[in-house]
Amino acid sequence: MAIAQEASCFATDVETVVAVLSDFKYSEALAEESVADEIRCQLKDQSMQIEELKAAIETELQTVRQQFEEAEVALESTKSSERQAVCELESKVNTLVEAQLKLQSVQDARKKVEKESRDELVVSDALHEAKNRNISVNEGAFCTLLNGSWTSDKDKNEKLATIKEYLQDIGTEKTLVAAADGLITKPEVRGDFDKMTIDCITEELSEKLKQVEEKLSERAPADKQVRAELLGLQARTVVSRR
Repeated sequence: MAIAQEASCFATDVETVVAVLSDFKYSEALAEESVADEIRCQLKDQSMQIEELKAAIETELQTVRQQFEEAEVALESTKSSERQAVCELESKVNTLVEAQLKLQSVQDARKKVEKESRDELVVSDALHEAKNRNISVNEGAFCTLLNGSWTSDKDKNEKLATIKEYLQDIGTEKTLVAAADGLITKPEVRGDFDKMTIDCITEELSEKLKQVEEKLSERAPADKQVRAELLGLQARTVVSRR
């Protein structure tokens, strides 16, 4: 009887343990399922965050690529503009150099023309000066001595010196130059030799004046052209300096 009761109690305990174990396994299974769900939710959230981050990174990367491409285009445009500017500058420099060379050539030619023209004018001016001196001596000193209208011995001697100096300068024979001393005698007391000397001096002065005037007449057209060219060169020089 006692053994039967103990066996019955043991069976009851076993059933209780089995029931408890079943409940424990079930609860453990529920807990594991809950943890798995939570983990899946976290993984899903993380996956969404990763996708959003990837999208944001892709967008930013696209923006950076676009900015880089725009920068490359801008840089190429700048380089192109710089190349064009360099080419234009080189062209302007070449044009300037060519203009300077042409200007130098024109200036050299002008200087040559000016020198040649001025040399020609020096000759013409010398002829004009020779003509004026001849007329001055003839109408001044010679006329005064010829008429005996000197005002003093000093004036007479100065006039004679002027005539003799001029006769020497134009290459008159020395005998005629020496004979010119007869001019300091009064007209009323002059002899035949003095009168012949006066005629020779008069002829010498006239002949010299004629020679000078003929040379001036021959040079007149060229002289006029030379002076016109010089005036034109001077006018162009003034304009180029403004």
